Amino acid sequence: MELYCEGRPPPLLGGARTCTGASRIGEGCFDMLKMGVCMSRGLDECMQQCQTTPNCEMVVYYTQEMKGSCTLCAELSSIREARLMTTEGPLIGTDEP
Repeated sequence: MELYCEGRPPPLLGGARTCTGASRIGEGCFDMLKMGVCMSRGLDECMQQCQTTPNCEMVVYYTQEMKGSCTLCAELSSIREARLMTTEGPLIGTDEP
């Protein structure tokens, strides 16, 4: 796993995938019921949460159906397709499932 410099944002897990099981170490705002609870939260807030969470190395940021929700990942030993959700990819923009 490539490490990032302290104070810099962690990388984003590529689109339409999320970490599960032992790889998932937490969540930022997480709107499982898609009620719009997290829509006012941004990617910067999720990145900050990862930076302050021990062992967080990657972020999954949901950009459409659960907009503003995010998942914090320690590593990628356990991932799954997020077929019904779009996640932000490592470049500007989103990857379609």
